Formats: sequence, C-alpha cells, structure tokens
Amino acid sequence: MDKRSFLKEAVVLLLTLVMISSTLAVANTHEIQPTVSTNESGPTSPSSVTNGVAWVNGMGYTVGSLASQYYPGDIDAFPADDFSLDATYSIDTILWQGGYYNCQYATGGHDYGFIWNITFYNHNATGNKPGTMYQTYSFQNSSITRQFWYSPNITQRWYANYSVTISPPVQFLAHTPYWICIYAYNMTFPQAGWVRHNATVGGLKLHEGMFKSTTFGYPDWVNTSTPALLNMACDFNFQLEGTVVAAPVLQIETIKGPIGVKATIKNTGDAIATNVDWNIAFTGGTIFFGGAKNGTIAAIAVGDVGVAKIPFVLGFGKSVIGVSVSCDEGASASKDQNATVLLFLVLTK
Repeated sequence: MDKRSFLKEAVVLLLTLVMISSTLAVANTHEIQPTVSTNESGPTSPSSVTNGVAWVNGMGYTVGSLASQYYPGDIDAFPADDFSLDATYSIDTILWQGGYYNCQYATGGHDYGFIWNITFYNHNATGNKPGTMYQTYSFQNSSITRQFWYSPNITQRWYANYSVTISPPVQFLAHTPYWICIYAYNMTFPQAGWVRHNATVGGLKLHEGMFKSTTFGYPDWVNTSTPALLNMACDFNFQLEGTVVAAPVLQIETIKGPIGVKATIKNTGDAIATNVDWNIAFTGGTIFFGGAKNGTIAAIAVGDVGVAKIPFVLGFGKSVIGVSVSCDEGASASKDQNATVLLFLVLTK
C-alpha cells in the first residue's frame, strides 16, 4: 500500500470515528433532556397554618410537580397560579411546596440549596393569565426555611415545604386578581419543580394554573390542561400570610333628581378613600344633553359622603342611571337607578 492510499484510509477512519462519537453524544444528550413534569402518589406533608392566613391553595395535596426553573441559555420553565383576597392584606410570608427531580442526573437526592424566585403579576385584562409584573423577589438558600417530606425514590426526587419572609411586606388589594410564579434559579439538573394538585385532589381555586417555557415549546402562557402539556387542569401549592390592612369601603347611597342628577357616595370603611373616580351615564330614553359625565373626588374620609352630579339633563323617556365609583385603594361600587326624564326633570323611582 502506498503512502497516499494509507493516508486516505486513515482520514476515512478518523471521520468515521468522529461521526460515531457525535452520534453517541447526541443520543446521550437526548436521554437526559429536561422533563416538563412528574407524577406522584399520596399526600404531601401539610405546612403550618397561622391566624394570619390570607390565601391557601392546595397545601398538602399532590398529583405531581411541574418544571419551575430558569438559567440563562439552559432552561426556562415558569408556572403561575392566580389568587384574589377577601380583604386588603399586607403579605409578609409565602409558603409553597416544591423541590427537585431528575436528581440522578446531578449528584443524588439531597438539598441542593437553589436560589428561589417569586414574582407576582397583575391580572391580564384580556384573558385569564398573568399580565404586567407587580413585584418580584429572589431568595438565597440561607433565607429559606424548609422541611423535607418526600420519601419514595429519594435518589431521584426531593421535595419540601418551603417558606420565606418578605421585608418590607407587599400589599394586595381586596377582590383583585393577581398571579404568583415560583421558580428556582440554577442549571438544568436536578430540575426544580412546583408541586401541583387537581380538581379531584385538593380542588381548584379561580382559574387553573398557567405555564410558559420556550424550552418546552410554550413561548406564551398556556393552561395546564393543554393536551400536549399536562392534559389536566391543575393548581399549584402555595399559601400567603400577613395582616389585614385598613381600607376604605365605598357605597353609593342615593341617585336622585329632579334637576340634573346627583349621586351620594359614602365611605363606610376604616381608611380614607383617595382619588375617587366616578362615572354617571343614562341608558335608554332620548337624552339630548347631560347623558353622561365623569369626574374625581380628591378624598372621602371615613364616615363622610362625597357627591357626584350632572347639573343639567335634557331629554325624555324612561331611562336607567348607572353610577360607578373606584378609588386608589382598590375599593369600588356601582348602582343602577330607574328614572323617567321629562325635558329638564329627572324623576327617580
């Protein structure tokens, strides 16, 4: 065999070895790609419940977990769930159930001490999903309290009750929807997960949980019940604790004529109402002038009354006067009043 032929065969052999090595590497990488969710069985260990509980979302129940992790250029997985409080709260403690899975691809099951992030969102007005960011936090391992409870397959999965304290506290208005997203910050393995439950196990509150991830093919928020995702409506396990904040309560007491229309608005709460926006509008009948107006009352003190009015109305026929009010503190109210308009007279019933 001449030297040229020998070199040619050597090059072919080298290229073959490179191709085989590349194929094995791709296959090996494919085998340990991140997984979007886990399925578990049995109850979790419930976390403590205190007198300052503002919202409990399925703590102590599980049908599995969903990926909740971010690392630049490596993985992104953001679950989110909604809540709406019965009163205005100053939230100072957040509890959730989550942890790690695919531990066998890391260093076995133990407390990895990931940084955990919590982001709150306003509600998206055009759909049941997170909107603009409301507040965000990042918690180092040393500031997180945890109690591990998962025992089967401990080398592969490792879950716990987590809790953190927020300082200063964050305020959420009463009867206002918000969203919470809890996720870990670290490289892919082990994978961080947020424990989930469904309508049968633990029950659902408000809208089902949402999920967003370019890693898993969901660049915008989708329902957990999306067939290619979980194919099951789920909520996520978390709890909010804090103290009730003094807040105004707006009540529309009267809507009357006869010259123009006047609405009296009373603050029956325990805090001042500021920037009270009001709107008055006639529906029905024929209104030539004064059919709608809006304005702002600078403040209504506790127990005091504010007035919204349209000084002059011209028209005729049966109509409904609708009045709505809201203030900076989140209180709102609305009321309708039947009326008959006779030229410049507004006769309420």
